[in-house]
Amino acid sequence: MKIAVIYESIYGNTAAVARAVAEGLRALGEVDVRAVGDESVEADLLVVGAPTHAHGLTSSMTRKAIEAAAEEAEAKGDPLDYQPTAGMRKFLEHLHEVDGTAAACFDTRFDKSRILTGSAAKTMARKLGHRGYWIVADPESFFVLDTEGPLKEGELERASRWGASLGTAAGVSR
Repeated sequence: MKIAVIYESIYGNTAAVARAVAEGLRALGEVDVRAVGDESVEADLLVVGAPTHAHGLTSSMTRKAIEAAAEEAEAKGDPLDYQPTAGMRKFLEHLHEVDGTAAACFDTRFDKSRILTGSAAKTMARKLGHRGYWIVADPESFFVLDTEGPLKEGELERASRWGASLGTAAGVSR
């Protein structure tokens, strides 16, 4: 099975979760884990992850604010420990229509009610469903303690277990 884990990350938390999810998936097949880019993706299972920002995926406006904050930190001599990746929204908009390719979505957000925080994972699942993807598991959230992190204790282990569970959800075993 060919698996792709594609992520957007601002402070490195979502990237860490993506690597943990990929580790859980490795027993199922070849896993390509990488930051979102312009290239196309061919996989039997597509897993996408992004931080929840302003109740959903980052937008061009929120991306500009993130980039400005990174530039300001750099100018003050206190650069960010992690450079933000490209945004997930554009990647999803450019995906080709498919006929039932398996997919799953995760996000990072505060550990509060989804009504209060929103969910990038839920937004991504909706967008993938409109493109013909079969969403094999409910959108999953992994929690951060503050805007820049760190992740809540135990989240990387939970992400690895969630990744491993996706094979069962997609009806795949090795």
